Amino acid sequence: MCSDHLSSDKDYYSSARASAIRFIGISVKSSGRVSAHLLSKGYDETLVKRVVDVLIQDQYIDDYRVGRSIISKRRGRHAEGTLKLRQRMLAMGVSSGVVSSLLSDYVDDDVLLRELLEERYNCSFSDQHENSIPREEYRRMYQFLIGRGFKSDMIARYLIN
Repeated sequence: MCSDHLSSDKDYYSSARASAIRFIGISVKSSGRVSAHLLSKGYDETLVKRVVDVLIQDQYIDDYRVGRSIISKRRGRHAEGTLKLRQRMLAMGVSSGVVSSLLSDYVDDDVLLRELLEERYNCSFSDQHENSIPREEYRRMYQFLIGRGFKSDMIARYLIN
């Protein structure tokens, strides 16, 4: 009887692992997305955690790779600040520890905001602004940049100077 129970646990684990690997396929998926997929298939939460941990060790799942991909796509005209990038990566299932590590290593809001303003609004930062931005345009730019996840004090500093 005990061997039947162990055999069924092993089969259950193998079934969950196979389901996760099929879901991953040739794409790159985050640990959160794989966990959500397995939970939606009805697998037990402790088993899902165990399967995901093993798949991370076996390099089927790589949250760092997923996070770096998201960051690299959000540059220039599509730049987003750390607040929005954090939200986006967490929504894509990247673990919070990896998100924090990636944001501190790869993201500089000053550089991203500058790139965005240069590419989207043709702002030049090599010389001082002679004319101030009209109030309505300032409001529109400010709202857009807040929506992109940049901090208000940083936006104001760039738009005023």
